[in-house]
Amino acid sequence: MKKLQKIFKFLKSLWGALTTAAILFPGAAALLKVPIAVENSHIASLYPIVATIVSAFGLLLMIAYLDTLANVAKARKTSVIAMSIALLSFFGYVAVRVYLLDVEYVRMYKDPVEKTQTAYARRRGEVIISTRSLNQIADGNLPEATDITSGDPWDLLGLMLFSGTFASFSVAFGALGLHVYEKHSGRRGI
Repeated sequence: MKKLQKIFKFLKSLWGALTTAAILFPGAAALLKVPIAVENSHIASLYPIVATIVSAFGLLLMIAYLDTLANVAKARKTSVIAMSIALLSFFGYVAVRVYLLDVEYVRMYKDPVEKTQTAYARRRGEVIISTRSLNQIADGNLPEATDITSGDPWDLLGLMLFSGTFASFSVAFGALGLHVYEKHSGRRGI
């Protein structure tokens, strides 16, 4: 119970508030209806959930390595590495979101005579075409064209980069914050 009280005491400090903000930001963005994922994403609801959980585990990781963070040089090094990873992940997420997660539509054409299915996907003005053979067509009355709104396989990379951004921010703020907290509290260990 004392350890839990110490963790809450740390989270009330300035560094703890920054760490908490990094952990809770994805969930707050979802509550405020900030568009994190693209509109046609099948995993849009996972962005705030996964990012919040991974960020919380980042803080728990920092608490587990509290003895290592007692050394200011190691705490700074951990923080700088984590902040670098956070910034790279953030700009990677923005690049994936802007350049790769923009499939506007997918149109499927089925040809029962040739037993093929052709998909046309529009992405940034270019059309991506893929054709596959169908082994069986049970019904000869297939629709000529079917419009499908689907997500993009790059969406998983976007989710990983988004989650990595906030997990790294949590580790960066938590590393320095736990060091400062331990230094000023005069006690060892949480």
